[in-house]
Amino acid sequence: MLLCSTAAFAQNYGNKIDPSRGFSERLKSASDRTQSITCDFEQVKFMSVLAKTNKSKGKFFYKKAQKICLEYTNPQGNLIVMNGVKFKIQTNGKATVVKMNSNPMMRQMGDMLTACMTGNLNLFGNQSVSEYFENQSHYTVVITPTNRRVKSYLKQIVLRFDKGDMTLSSMRMNENDTDYTLYEFSDKRLNANVDDDKFKI
Repeated sequence: MLLCSTAAFAQNYGNKIDPSRGFSERLKSASDRTQSITCDFEQVKFMSVLAKTNKSKGKFFYKKAQKICLEYTNPQGNLIVMNGVKFKIQTNGKATVVKMNSNPMMRQMGDMLTACMTGNLNLFGNQSVSEYFENQSHYTVVITPTNRRVKSYLKQIVLRFDKGDMTLSSMRMNENDTDYTLYEFSDKRLNANVDDDKFKI
């Protein structure tokens, strides 16, 4: 079932494209116009060791620049916040805060998360190789890290952008050949007011 699911996901990529012919310009334009994003998200995490799929959901908030919050409603109280150089994870009531400037791995993760959520794929720099695809409804970007440290915990990122408004519809992070975390975003509101308290660390 897992192999069939993975194959089906890949088949939905569509045709391979040259990003310089429309895609990059549209994505940059949308990113420049977007000051904030509020939406719902669903998270699916598969771990082969446990032969188990965990599902969770919540609210996603983004505000320029480098302010990201995933506020979980199930499980209630879990939280991921990135604000500038600080990164916070709260699980089961326990919070961990890391300064990304002092942790190269966390800094890379922060840059990748910001790139994925904002559409500013230049943040990946020369640390990855990207392929671009399109079908009738979505653009898909398949990003393969080339940095050895990043490759040790992340094999590939698959981003799907809605062709209507160029916002991120889903993000799949493949840790290896079997394990992955998939985020799907819905009910997106662009440039709505987002309280800075959401990003307090």
